[in-house]
Order: sequence, then structure tokens, then C-alpha cells
Amino acid sequence: MNFLKSFVGSGGDSAAMSPASAGLDYSSPAGVIQTTCDRIISATLHDDCLASLQTLRSMSNSYKSLVAERALPALMSTLTGEPAEQSANGVAKTYLPHADLARIALDTLFILTTPDPPAAGVADSSATVCQSIVQNRDFLLLIMRQLQPFDELLPLEPDGTRSDYEFRIATRISAIKLLGRLLNVNPHPIQDAALQDPDFVVNIQAGLSDGSDQLRTEIPLLIAPLAQRSPHIQQALAYNNCMELLLTIALSEDGIYGGIVVTDALAALASLLRSEKVRGMFLEYDLFPKLCSLLHIDDVSDISPSNDLNLTQRSSSRAHIVTQIIGIIRLFILPENSGIDAGFSSLVSPSSQSLFGPMSGGGAMMMGSMAPNRTVERNLLRTNIMTLIGGLAVGSGMQIYAPIRREALLAIGDTMRIYQECRKQFASLSPTLSHQASGGRVREDAISHLLQVALGSPHYGPSLSLGIRSAAAYAFRSFIFGHPDSQQVVLNSLLVPSPDDDASSLRTLAIGPLASLSQEELEADPYRVWFVCNILSHILSNTPACKEKLLQAYIDPTQPGSQLLFFAICDRIVSLTADAQLMASSRPISMCDLASMMSPNRLAPGQLDFLFVLIALVALLSLLAIWMHDFTPAVIMALNHGRIIQSLVNTGKMSHIPDPYIPALCVLLLGLLVAGNDNSLPEMDRARIRRELIGLHLSRENFFALLTFLQDSAAFRSAVSASFAPLPHVSSMPTVNSPHWRPWFSGDGGFASSPVDHSVPLFFDADFVRFFQSVLRLH
Repeated sequence: MNFLKSFVGSGGDSAAMSPASAGLDYSSPAGVIQTTCDRIISATLHDDCLASLQTLRSMSNSYKSLVAERALPALMSTLTGEPAEQSANGVAKTYLPHADLARIALDTLFILTTPDPPAAGVADSSATVCQSIVQNRDFLLLIMRQLQPFDELLPLEPDGTRSDYEFRIATRISAIKLLGRLLNVNPHPIQDAALQDPDFVVNIQAGLSDGSDQLRTEIPLLIAPLAQRSPHIQQALAYNNCMELLLTIALSEDGIYGGIVVTDALAALASLLRSEKVRGMFLEYDLFPKLCSLLHIDDVSDISPSNDLNLTQRSSSRAHIVTQIIGIIRLFILPENSGIDAGFSSLVSPSSQSLFGPMSGGGAMMMGSMAPNRTVERNLLRTNIMTLIGGLAVGSGMQIYAPIRREALLAIGDTMRIYQECRKQFASLSPTLSHQASGGRVREDAISHLLQVALGSPHYGPSLSLGIRSAAAYAFRSFIFGHPDSQQVVLNSLLVPSPDDDASSLRTLAIGPLASLSQEELEADPYRVWFVCNILSHILSNTPACKEKLLQAYIDPTQPGSQLLFFAICDRIVSLTADAQLMASSRPISMCDLASMMSPNRLAPGQLDFLFVLIALVALLSLLAIWMHDFTPAVIMALNHGRIIQSLVNTGKMSHIPDPYIPALCVLLLGLLVAGNDNSLPEMDRARIRRELIGLHLSRENFFALLTFLQDSAAFRSAVSASFAPLPHVSSMPTVNSPHWRPWFSGDGGFASSPVDHSVPLFFDADFVRFFQSVLRLH
């Protein structure tokens, strides 16, 4: 304060006054700030400059906008420093400001760029300061140069240490924090400047390899946002050995037991591995086994919830790290640029094209678009990854945290789709599982476990999350994809009668909900019908033998006179469409409410009943469409049922059902009935179909009139243009960076898991979705 009084009282050094000082009241805050800035710029003594900077930093807390308006040139001059060393030709080699001066200047800038809490009538100047800095390339480069170690330029003390070392560490950390703040506001100018400064990446690498624990902790926080969506920076950091250094930090901090330091290091590593070239380097440097070694967990209780709050907090942190590791491994198995939806066999055939016209985007996408990477495959096999992740996916009962199991199931699904040897390894697993309902431990093959989980077996209790069930269904469809023999074997296992009427048998779980489901059962598990149809749709997809086998299946083959399953499904559809028509008028639900389908707790009880009907109806209609597609015997069976045709026509004409995709699916089924009359059939069958269609008043002309009516309806056009269109719930699994699916690649470069499992969209075959879109001209 004495310094301030003498400084203000003297009016500053008149020779050093800037034009901005003219006319200012030197006793006002603005006058003090401006005079302090002038003194910093003109100071020749270290202590004088230090005292002025300390004053400016102190005033920035109370007068942020005034300091921000006037202090940037003074702070920039402080960071400029003086030439520290002359090269042989007399050119300055580098600039070395005093470490303590630079640190205070950086801390002041950090305060100025920190957003203020919202306050009425008070403007926040932090965003303006951030933009002023990032738009000034010279200012940015000065801040970035503060990361230089400067160790060789600091004088040696008698004990061999550098006299200014601790100050320099603190300065580098202040620069890291400031750059991190600026990256969150506008990363692109900083990324451009980093690519133009050849020393910047080297300085980051030096900080990671430095012996300072503080730098090893802070630098990963800078790498994650710096490398995000910038392949050039990702590769530059990788070329400077940052991948191995980050992995070394994770290993040296005891892996999953290392806490936040390991979390930040893995987040930074994940941001680098977004680049295909960096992933190649990671494999070339033989770092993949080291990454997988982090998944060796001796005791699953270390990653399981506990009644002890302290133990739960620690295990939750470890679970987050395990989820990060699996997420990084998934980058090698199925990079985000290939997409999870790619590669599933097409449902579009020449016969359907003749009716519906050209298929936009519906052509066959075979495994060629997802060719196995042999280097990745070798690493997966040598690290025994299917046993490591498979144990987390289907082993250990259900004790471990749900996000780990969900991420492990997705990784298993990704791997089995592409790498056949890994698929065989997983199929051979027979984990010992704890069954809640039976109270015992049994051995169960991995594929049966996937089905039990997806179908909501009572073995695992009512707490089985929707996210885990959806991931299990995805892993199952990956197992059977492209393997008709496996599809038939699984279907046979689903149709095996259960002698003791076991509620957890696969037949009870898979067939029972299609025939009947009480209101109590529907409320207890409204998604059971959905998952059953999802599983069966992938078993039937492109496999006529499975379609024929299921067409001959009865609800209960042990009872004489039992109904065919196909007719039972048709009856359910007729009943549900009638319920939907009644509820549409008595229990209205808006499209906005329907978008909350995965959050039923947001709806009123009456709306909930309607919602459960819509979920079951969409699932059954989609299953029937896949069953009838390119399979004329199913078309004939539908015509034999008769009542379903009129129900489809009536529902297709309804414009007041809130979900327009229910009428759309009805129109699609009617189109499949019309398309079933193709020239490949015997004349007797074609004549029979024609008679049936005439009797039901369903001709090509009637179908196209109904299709036009649907496309012109306001609800359908509104849904197609909505943010969750074109298919909010008849959709395929989102990609790894989708905002609707967690774990995702978050803004800070790290993988995390959503605590809300019901935010997961369910899915049907991606090519069926494309076919559906093409028929209804949604593209």
C-alpha cells in the first residue's frame, strides 16, 4: 500500500506515461491501473516491475474489466523478456523473462480469462480477453514459449541445482493452465500457432519427461483439448514420443488405482489415438500390450459398488479408468470413421426395387467396408483381449459397475464383427455366473448369457439396466452377423420347449412376449417385446431357412391345437393397433413426449400405457416386415390371416397417432404384400395372391395412394424434419462419438460413461432402416 501511495502520489514517471494516461484521475481505479501498466512497461529494475505486477494481479480480482481493458500490452511486454543468450553470429537465441515476473503475468491473464459468476447487469469481460489473446499471434507465441524448460540457461548453484528451477516449474504450470483456458474458448488459433512453433511440441514432450510430478499432472490436461480434431497436432505429439510417455505415466501411477492422474493421462492418449497414423505408430512401437496390461484386475470388488461410501468412491474412480481403457481399445477395433452401422447385409432385393423404385443408400454393404486390420488382429490375439474384456462383459456375475459392463459388451460386439478368430475365442468362454433368482452360481456359455441379458432374464433381477441390455443385443447381433449356421443354431435353441416351464428359459423369454404379455408384465419391463423382436429380426435377416423354421413354430408345441407363432404376432398387432387408435384420442401424447420414450418417468400414467403400446407396436411391425421381406411364404400367411390387412390399412390412414412411423411401418408392410406378387412364384400362387388382394381392396394403385397420403400428412413431414428424425427409435446403434450414446469422446478428450442408461436408443438392422427410409422417400 505504501508503494501504491507513493506511486500514485508522484503521478508516475512522466517520461513513461502513455497516451492512455492523459486526463485520468490517478486516484481512481482506472488511473491506478493505467499508471501501474505504464510503470511495468518502463521499469528497469526487477523489484519495481515485480511490485507493479503484483499490484496489477491483485486489482484484477476486483476490477477485472478495467484491468482487461488496459493491461494486455503491459503483460505482453513482461512475457517478451530480454535476449537470454547470443549465438555466434550475434542473433538472439531465445527470450528468457524472469520466471517470477512471467508467472505473475500469466496468473493475471488467467484471472482475466476466468468467467465470472452470472450477475444481473454485469457484463463478463473474460470472453473478450480470450478472443483478444487468441487473435494476436505474437501474444499466443509468447505464452506458448513459457513452456520452455530453460534449464541449460539457468545458473548453477554450488549444490548442482539450477537457481531458478522451482520458479520456472511454476511458470510453466501457469502457462499450461492459461493455454487450457484459451483452448476451451477458441482452439483453432492456438492449434495453428502450435503447428508454426517447432519448439512447442518439443516443450510439451520435455514437460512429460521432466521429473516434476506437477508437470506430469498438468500437461495431459493441455494435450487433450489441444489435439482434439487436429490430426497434424496428434501426429506431431506422437512423433515426439508423447504416446509412450503418457502410457508410462498411467503405468507408473499403478494403473486403475492411480486416480485422477491416470484418468487425465488416458484422456490425453485417447485424443492422440484419434488419428489413424498415430494408431499405426502405437502398434509399431509395441505399446498395445502395455495398454492391455492395465486391464489385469485381480479382484473384481475393486471395480464394484460397495455399501461403504469411501470404498464406493474409490471403486467408482477405478471403474471410470477401466471404461477409458476399453474405450481406447475400441478405437483400434472400430475407429469412429468407419461407423458402427457399416457392414451389415442389405435387405434390399431386385424384386423390392421393382415396386419401390431405386434404393437410395440401400445397396449391399458387405464386410469389405470393414476389412480386418491384420496388425490389430495379431495384437488382439497375442494379448488375449477377448478373455480380458469378455470376463468384464459376461463374467463376475453382475457385480461390477454398469458402465464397465456396457463398454465391454460394445467392445466385444465390435471385435466379433470384424475378427473371426476373436469371435471363436469369445464363443468358447464359459464364465461362472452368479444368478440372483436361483441364489447360486452356474456355468453358462457366453452367447446364451448375451441372450439372457438382452431379453431381461429374471436371473439378473429387476436392476438390469437398459444400457446393458442394448449393448448385449448389439454383441449378439455381431456374433451371428454373416453366419447363417449360427443363426439357425441360435433359433433352434430359442424354440426348444422348456419342460419345467422355467421363466428364465430362452424359449419363455423369446417366444412368450410375442403371444401375450399381461399389463403387469408390460409395466415391469416395457422393453421386453422390443428386445425380443430385435433379437429375432437379426436371426431372420437374410436367412430364409430361419424364416421358414420360425414360420412353422407354435406358441406351445406340447399342447394340441396351439396357435402358430406368426398368427399370434398378427393377432397382437391387430389388438395393439386398436388400442393405439383408442388411446390416441383419449390419452393424447405429443411428438415431444414421444422423444422422451427412453425416459418414461417424465410421462403421466395414462400416457405411459399409451407409450408402452407404441413401443410394442413398433417392435412387432418391424419384426413382421423383416420376416416378410423377400419371403413369399410369410406374405401368403399374412394374407391367410386376413384381419391384419384391414388393420394395417386403417392404421396407415391414421394421421392422429403421435408417432408417424407406426403408420409408416403399416404402409411398408402393405407394400411388401403387394411386392410379394412377383414373377418368380408359380402361377397358382400368383393367382391366389391376386384374388386375396382384390378381396381386400389392396392393389398397387391403392398402395401408392396410401403412401402418398402418408407422405403428405403434417405429422409425418414434421417428424422427418425434426431433430430426432428420420427414425428416432427404429434406428441403428450410434457411433462412438454420438451424443446419444455413452461412453463418448467428451469435450475434454476423455471417455466417460453416462449415468442415465435410458438415454440409449435401441436399434434394428441398419440396412432395414435404410430400406425403410428409401421406401418412404426419406432421403
